[in-house]
Amino acid sequence: MIEASIYVGKSELDGILFYAFRYALGRKSISVSFVSGVLRKYWKELKLTTRATIKEEIQQAIKENRAGDECDRTEWELLLGDVTTRKPSQVAAPEKEKA
Repeated sequence: MIEASIYVGKSELDGILFYAFRYALGRKSISVSFVSGVLRKYWKELKLTTRATIKEEIQQAIKENRAGDECDRTEWELLLGDVTTRKPSQVAAPEKEKA
């Protein structure tokens, strides 16, 4: 496996993760688990408005029964629980790059 490091600005990261979230919400695929894991990992790097929108959209999708299959809905509920009950600094931080 080839590993590479790239620089992504904070604004770009925010956009990329938000668009990935929008893609995954409602899907019935592994993308839900992958995207929710990445969101959890970089949550404290997201803008406050992005965080609020993601939480609101997950809650709405669950309420309207359009959050995917049961396993997908569970994944979104777990993410909501993690980011709602803990301070942003307690949600997983990005891993440090190895030199």
